[in-house]
Amino acid sequence: PIPDRNTGLWDKVEVEVTGPVVLRDPHVVATPLDSGTGAHVPGGACPRASLHVSVTVANATGRAREVFLTLTVTSPSGEPAFPAVTDTVLLLPGQEVHHSFSNPEILQAELWWPLGVGGEQPLYGLTLTATGQAGRHCVMKAPGAASLSLWHSLSLQFGVRKVWSQEEAELGGGRVFYVNGQRIFIRGGNWIVPDGMLRDLPERFRREVEFHAHMGLNCIRLWGGAGIATPDLLKACDAAGLLVWYEFWITGDCNGRGATPGSPVSDPNWPLDHNLFLANAADCIRWVRNHPCVVLWCGGNEQHPASDLDAGLRSMLDPNKQQSGCELHRLKAKDTTALVWGGCDGDTQPSLPLLDWTRPYVKGSMWAGLGKGSGEFSDGPYGCQTPSDFFRPDFYKYAFNPEVGSVGVP
Repeated sequence: PIPDRNTGLWDKVEVEVTGPVVLRDPHVVATPLDSGTGAHVPGGACPRASLHVSVTVANATGRAREVFLTLTVTSPSGEPAFPAVTDTVLLLPGQEVHHSFSNPEILQAELWWPLGVGGEQPLYGLTLTATGQAGRHCVMKAPGAASLSLWHSLSLQFGVRKVWSQEEAELGGGRVFYVNGQRIFIRGGNWIVPDGMLRDLPERFRREVEFHAHMGLNCIRLWGGAGIATPDLLKACDAAGLLVWYEFWITGDCNGRGATPGSPVSDPNWPLDHNLFLANAADCIRWVRNHPCVVLWCGGNEQHPASDLDAGLRSMLDPNKQQSGCELHRLKAKDTTALVWGGCDGDTQPSLPLLDWTRPYVKGSMWAGLGKGSGEFSDGPYGCQTPSDFFRPDFYKYAFNPEVGSVGVP
């Protein structure tokens, strides 16, 4: 590992000038509505797809604001997917609200498919704008309306697709993934820091993702000790149809465990600052959740997060596992101070927001249908592999191998 690779500023810093109202953390979930069988045909259109679109709207001023929040969605060809939707949001001075639109639908939706199943990777465009009474900011004229100021706007791309995963008894409890109802055979490779200076190199990422695809692979695992994926990497995966296993940063390789017999055992309560870990995780979830390529959240590499961290991640990623601040505090029994996300004062409300519910979460790379599934070391073998060995029945006895040596010259 590179010392201090995740200390200080490690990515671009941008300064943005906005009006008095700011939009943050847009979230879009585009789900094909089942035709009855649950499975869609690669290359075919889906009659209807539902949209969940939400955004945080913040009033940065000391006076009340009436905000006209407009949602525009364009098809992969650039045509409007449906008429623009405008909602009115009233904000008190300094107020911040989470606003959701009333579930618009896309008709004859083009589905996003992973590489190799016969479908394409169409991406829709989404724009959110916040406008209000004309002031000192850029003035726009709306047909039939008074002058409005464009206060802020956000744009992103998304794909229409549905992912689910389960452990299947016929595979000895091995994990299987489905996209749009089609079972996907995962063939992947680890992504570990490609640049020692952590530079964001969009063209390099695009080429390396294409190399990955040309090798016949359809998945990239963002290995837990390697930092955080940049948007340009995920955009490249969206465009190429490569699935992404997104792993958080729990790994013994970053905490004392090494390759020698005398190496110390990893501290299971690592890292030191659990509040900061969950705050970072929440930022990353918000950052990448709109990318259709991401299909799995994983707590860590070859070990799992401490109990309160695992519960916190589940609370943000599984609507059936939300924890109250009091429950999370009890899980962190060794901490004598109240956690920033809740104390033990009778708080029974979920204190970490539900940030994504469209992908499975597993606590570690050798649990829940990965490897042996019980946490015992069951990945490998390592070293350069002979391609023909992958087809031997005795090469690996579990259904889903989370890590194996690569093919190369011995």
